Amino acid sequence: MSTSSTTHTDLLGRVLTAEEQRLADLYEELKSLVREPGELPPCALANLRSALASVAVTVADLGIAYEHLIDYGC
Repeated sequence: MSTSSTTHTDLLGRVLTAEEQRLADLYEELKSLVREPGELPPCALANLRSALASVAVTVADLGIAYEHLIDYGC
């Protein structure tokens, strides 16, 4: 099992906790699913967009990431 040597930081340069990193990973995965939905039905895509918007508020509040989600339909 290898460990990553990359240190992830928030917008202020502080190292992310394990929980914050999990949120950041979730945020990136949701963006990926919304960006490339593949064969997902419209109802699933709509719910993913809703989830992405909610998680975006969380990561912005924690200073993990900040961006406009207009390109994702949110």
